[in-house]
Amino acid sequence: KRMHFNVNIPNNLIVRVDEDRIKQVLINLLTNAIKFAPEDSEILIFAYPEKEYAVVEVWDDGPGVPPSDHERVFEKFYKNDNKEGAGLGLAICKGIIEAHNGIIGVNSDGQNGSCFYFKLPYPDRNRESFSNESVHSTEQHRLLEIARRITAPC
Repeated sequence: KRMHFNVNIPNNLIVRVDEDRIKQVLINLLTNAIKFAPEDSEILIFAYPEKEYAVVEVWDDGPGVPPSDHERVFEKFYKNDNKEGAGLGLAICKGIIEAHNGIIGVNSDGQNGSCFYFKLPYPDRNRESFSNESVHSTEQHRLLEIARRITAPC
């Protein structure tokens, strides 16, 4: 499927994360965006600073997620009307983001695409130990470099 990626992430947005796990989250969100968006559409990846967090958003032009399903899409084995997949990807993403003391969610009216987002605390706010053994090596990383590694052409 042919898609266009638009990546807009400030170079100075730094987070303390397990890079492999955050790549896993981004890959899952991008895979879902590709799966549900129409052929030849644009997928947007934005990141920006917020008060206590670095925020990452993945926008697509797919059918969207009905507001009644916004919480449920992050539950294990939940599959809206989609027959593909095991219904585990977003649940895994939620576990990874929460293990980084972050927040994950979706904004969508259910008709005009979706914006899946996650928020990661800045390094100075994330000094306490992470809440899950799934987070291994935590170093400071530029979000832009992580996104580039994922979206670079092969």
